[in-house]
Amino acid sequence: METFDNLAHQIVLLAIEPVGGGLRKRGRLGGATAAAALAELALQERLVAVDGMLRVQDQRPTDDPMVDVMLRDVINRPARTPARIVSDGRDAYLNQTLGELVSNRWVRLVPASGFRRDSYRVADTARLQAAQELAAAALHDPVSASDRAAFLAGLVGQIGLAGLVLPDLTARTAARQGFARRGWVNPAVQLVFAESVQPDRI
Repeated sequence: METFDNLAHQIVLLAIEPVGGGLRKRGRLGGATAAAALAELALQERLVAVDGMLRVQDQRPTDDPMVDVMLRDVINRPARTPARIVSDGRDAYLNQTLGELVSNRWVRLVPASGFRRDSYRVADTARLQAAQELAAAALHDPVSASDRAAFLAGLVGQIGLAGLVLPDLTARTAARQGFARRGWVNPAVQLVFAESVQPDRI
């Protein structure tokens, strides 16, 4: 089955440490991957918000395995807020994302040994660079950025990786308000992270 290049794959690629192969911000990365799958449905206009709750307005499969899991989850459960959907799906979407990256050979798995966790090595560096450039472009100009770029950059900022993508603190700070006005995806992620730990500053 084909693995599509989606926002969840991009955010995890950006989170892989180049030295050591660990996952940066692992505690937040699950929520980010769930939000990324939800964002893919938003980009396809499959969802509509009614009184703060998300409902599906187009139930046809997307043909992206991960996004279809999210679609079925929203279809088959009572209406929930975006933040609740993101919170409910944290671990499952991170595990699925890592599995797809490895099976598609974009990332190489280094199995755990002793006290060490599994680690990962990015094999497709061009794909990683494309994700970095997409997020950086949106951080530079959140108003003109495409929705896809704004969603990715917003997720990068919320999990605390914006400094790796764009070192310019002034630009990152200016971007924060721009993402907050781009639909319901990034505000939902911020709400989820704020429940337990204050979100990292973009």
